Amino acid sequence: PGSAKANSIQFTTFPEGGDLVSGIQSNLAFKAVNKSGEPVEVEGTLFEDSNPLLKFKSIHAGMGSFDFTPNAEKKYHIRLSEPAIDSSYTLPEISLEGMTMKLVARDKESLSFKIIQNHGIKKNEFYIRVQCRGVVYGLTTGKVSKEIMIKIPLFLLPQGIAEITLFNSSLIPVAERLVFINMDRKLNISAELSKNIYSVRGKAKLKITVKDEDGYPIMANLGVTVFDKLYQNPGDSS
Repeated sequence: PGSAKANSIQFTTFPEGGDLVSGIQSNLAFKAVNKSGEPVEVEGTLFEDSNPLLKFKSIHAGMGSFDFTPNAEKKYHIRLSEPAIDSSYTLPEISLEGMTMKLVARDKESLSFKIIQNHGIKKNEFYIRVQCRGVVYGLTTGKVSKEIMIKIPLFLLPQGIAEITLFNSSLIPVAERLVFINMDRKLNISAELSKNIYSVRGKAKLKITVKDEDGYPIMANLGVTVFDKLYQNPGDSS
C-alpha cells in the first residue's frame, strides 16, 4: 500500500480478502488519514499506466472502496484531487496467479462467497475455515477451475465477528474476510451480587448469567467496568 510524505495524507489500500490477482475483478478498500491519524475525506483517480481508469471518493471517515480488474502487465497508481496534493500512491503487488474470495450476498441465514481463480488454471482444491473468537465452527473443501459459489449457514455461529479463511490445496492461507454476523440476535444478561451490602474495601462477587432469545444458556465474551457512582457521567452511555 502507498503512503504519503510527511505533512501530507496517509492513503492505504486493502484488497478484499487478500491479494490483487491478475484478471480477477477485485474490490479495493481504502482509508485516508492526516499526519495526526484523523480521517480525511478524499476524492481521486486510479491510473492504469498513465491513463485514468476510474474516479472514486470516500464514503465515511476517509474510507471507501471501488471495483476494478488488475492486469499484472500494467502499472497502477492513485492520485488525489481532493485534497489536492502532489503525491502518488502505488497499489499492492499484483499476483500473476492465485485465488480470491469475495462476499457477494448475506442475509440472516447465511453468507455467500464467490471463490475465483485465474483463467486457464487447472481445477484446484481449496479449503474454507470459519471461526469466531478463536473457536473453529466449520471447515469445508471443494474444487474450482474458474469460480464457484459457497454458502455458509449462520444458525450454529454466535453473534460477533466471523473470520472466514480461504486455503489453497497446500493448506496455505490465500484470503481472509471478517464479517459481523447475527447482529439481530439478542442476549439476556443478568447480574447478581453475593450480598446486598458490602463493607468498605470488602471483596465483592458478581454472578453474570447470559441466555439467548429462547432462554438457553450461551457462551459470551463480556467486558465489565466497575466505578463509584460519584464518578458516573450521565452523558456517557457506555
